[in-house]
Amino acid sequence: SGVIGSQFEPDIRNALQKHPSIRRIDVASPGGLRAQAMRVGSLINKHGLTVRVEGRCASACVLLWATANSREMTADSRIGLH
Repeated sequence: SGVIGSQFEPDIRNALQKHPSIRRIDVASPGGLRAQAMRVGSLINKHGLTVRVEGRCASACVLLWATANSREMTADSRIGLH
């Protein structure tokens, strides 16, 4: 959760290396760096993960969610486009 910054991709890669059994990534973000979101979206698809929005997801967060082959959102989540 939080802003998608320059450490987003390295953090996700690190988490996947430490926990190879991860099947889903839960996100809540007002947005951030588009390139980071797109690279992580590709990485998520490569690993066959699901992206689930929990809460607010806007801007670059929506790119991450939309590029995922498998995506979910909770009933009280909100997607913000601009």
